[in-house]
Amino acid sequence: MAANSTKIPVIGKVPLGLEASMRQFLGSIKEALEVRLGQRGDKLDRAVTLRELHQGGVVHLVDGKTVYQAADRSSSVGFRGAGAVVQYNQTPPQAPTNLTATGSLSHILLEWDRPRYGNHSYTEIWRSMVDDCSSALLLGQSSHTLYADAVDPDSTYYYWARFISTSSIEGQWSGLTGTRGETGLIPGEKIKTLSADKISTTSLSAFSANLGTVTAGRMESASGKFVVDLTNEFVEVYQGDTLRVRIGKL
Repeated sequence: MAANSTKIPVIGKVPLGLEASMRQFLGSIKEALEVRLGQRGDKLDRAVTLRELHQGGVVHLVDGKTVYQAADRSSSVGFRGAGAVVQYNQTPPQAPTNLTATGSLSHILLEWDRPRYGNHSYTEIWRSMVDDCSSALLLGQSSHTLYADAVDPDSTYYYWARFISTSSIEGQWSGLTGTRGETGLIPGEKIKTLSADKISTTSLSAFSANLGTVTAGRMESASGKFVVDLTNEFVEVYQGDTLRVRIGKL
């Protein structure tokens, strides 16, 4: 594959008429670029391009896409190949599989299968309020196979995931339709009336303190030592199997 000479761009002068701070800022950028291009300062500080490394025999181009270091050999630009492979694989990653969304009171936990391709870098998570991938926004990244999205109670979102390779190639979406995720518990302030034949305190602990009106035939602690009978209107406290306190109707 033929390779032309590296093209060095020309950097113009900083325009006159600018504020002093702006001229100083642009001047520092111009100086840094000229040093890297070898137009100013010590030539040892000049940047080297892949084209120059290719011309010097340090790297080879395979199909114009994959770049790897040559075996241990000298080059005209003063570099020596290390023999280790540095690949720029242009193959798009596969689509994530089995994306699931599990809700709690304030989080939606996303999980998916481990990627099965060699040059995986990370996974992008996208989210939308509607099941339309074109409206989704990038939520975050994960280097593992799970992601926790902090949300408000009583929320519903749609999620998509895609893999990104070490060559920064974007993969396919996890699906044409989004994976629905919603908070799984009901916030207590939205409960006005709760009716049941029997409610234990362990069940009530799942709700917030502000329950409103609770209607039930009987409520008791997990050990059965504290009983509230709303139907017969009394409260009992036991020690072992012995009734110690009873308040209300006898």
